[in-house]
Parts: sequence; structure tokens; C-alpha cells
Amino acid sequence: MRIRVEYDSYIALFGSLKETWKGVKPKIQGDKLIVEIQDSTALSNGERDIIVFLAMLERAKNVLNKKQNILIIDEIFDYLDDANYTAAYYYILEFIYKLQREDKTIYPIIMSHLNPDFFDHFPKDSLRVYYLNPQSVPTSSENILKVLRVRESKLGQGDDYISKYMLHFYDPYDDSINDCLKNELKIWQGKILNFKNSCKKQMDAYLKGESTYDAVAVCIWLRECIERYVYDRLNVELRKQFFDGPQAEGTRSKLIFAERHDVSYPKSFSILAPIYNDPLHIGKSGETKDLRQTLFSRLHNNTIRGMIEKIANGIELEF
Repeated sequence: MRIRVEYDSYIALFGSLKETWKGVKPKIQGDKLIVEIQDSTALSNGERDIIVFLAMLERAKNVLNKKQNILIIDEIFDYLDDANYTAAYYYILEFIYKLQREDKTIYPIIMSHLNPDFFDHFPKDSLRVYYLNPQSVPTSSENILKVLRVRESKLGQGDDYISKYMLHFYDPYDDSINDCLKNELKIWQGKILNFKNSCKKQMDAYLKGESTYDAVAVCIWLRECIERYVYDRLNVELRKQFFDGPQAEGTRSKLIFAERHDVSYPKSFSILAPIYNDPLHIGKSGETKDLRQTLFSRLHNNTIRGMIEKIANGIELEF
């Protein structure tokens, strides 16, 4: 009897999707209920994953009889392309609304290795991000986070001295910079070189495997090393253009400028862009995701640590 009831619900589900997936239908096989795909070669791996996911959602709907329910979805998003990610997202929302119409509440828990940014399109008021890694995480000093917030609040209001001098490489670091950034550099005794040396010390602590270091400072020093690398390989005239104009707008622009003038650089400079770019851009109102957690999985990856170590120590990379 139970199988028959479930069979009818699957018939209704896949019947409504017959224009999307033809030849997909439920089938009773002995005492089991299966979903049969008549021609699996006509479907992509992602589409097959979505069909299985839909079948599992329907199974969950049939057995969740309580007013309050929890549904754990493990890694479904980790292996989907953009189109099937969108489809899975749609079916989760539809599943939630179906249960709400039955006066039930469902709390989906999505287990994933993906960066939380990947789920930005989920409703903000209902999305909560938790990290299940029990190890300690790198910290980010409030002093540097405050500098980032000030920078964001001043965007579009004139010269961006914080980005130009503090968050990117510049040459030379002279007293005129200290005058431009009196307030921002107070904690570093009003000197830009003290700030840069502080970031370098945090990089050293990270590479030594110390348990506490400023993760954002590591990102700033990584940028410093990468931009200095290409700057040092430009001729004197081109160096004068390095800090002004469109090419000065960011690390990527500076790398493109250098490449345009026959300066080659290791591919790791581009590969590591999420490390040295993402954490240094926060919301204009000062809101930010948990930078420590976002950086944790990246900075503690041994391959990434190895690339960063070679760049920070000036070791030539093979590619």
C-alpha cells in the first residue's frame, strides 16, 4: 500500500516534467520503487544527478510527517554545473513551499565544500552559514578590517590613497604617503613602512605554521610581492606609468600591463587571485562575511601554502 501511494506521487512528479525529461518514470520492481531512465545516454551527468535529487526530495516529502522537519542535503551542489545548480536551487525552494502549504516547516541543511559566496542567491533572511572544521582559524585584526571599511566608505569620493599605498605595492614609500594617511596609519606610528613590515611579519608567521596570524595581512603582503615582482622587471619609463592610469586600478590590471610590455610572470600570480583579492573587498556599510573562515580552507591548503611561500621568498616558479 505504501509503495503504491509513493508510486502515485512519483507518477505525478515526473508526469509534470515530461517535457523536460522524456522517458523518465517510476516503476515498481518487486517490493521496491525505482525511477527508470529509458535512455540515460541522452542525459548529461548533471541532469541524471538532478533526477536522482528530485526523486530523493519526493521520497523525503512522503516520509516527513511532523510539523518541524530537518532535511540534510549532502554535497549535491558540489558537482553541478551552473544550469543544474539553478535547477537544484529551484527544486529546493519548491520543496520548501510544498511543505509550507501542508502546514509543515522544513529546515534544509546543505552540506558543501563550496565557498559560501556560491550560495549568495539564496534568500538572505533564511541563509545561515556554519563551518564544521574543528581546528583553530586564522584571525584578522580589527585594525586592518577598520582600514578596509574606511576604504569602502570613501570609494568614489576622490583619490583612494588607502588602496594605492596600503593595499597595493608602491615605490617609493616616502613621507608624503605618511601625510596622506595620517589617520589610517596611527596604529602603525604614522608610517607606511611600519604597516608594510607588520604585514610581512604576519606572512612570516603564516609560513612558519604558527597558530595565530593576521590572515588579511597575509593577503596584503602577497599582493605586495606579486606587484613588486612585475614592477622590478619593467624598464624605467614603464615603471613611471605603473602607478597611474587604468593599469593602476588593481593587481590584475597591473599584471595585464606588465604582460603587454613583454614581462612574463608565473601563472600562480593569477591562480592565487581569490586569495589576495576577495578578502580585501567588503561591503560599503562595513558588513563582511567571516573572513577568517573563508580564508581558512584556502590558506591551509598545502599546495596554496607552497605557492605563497615561493612567491614570498622570491623563489622562481617553474610556470
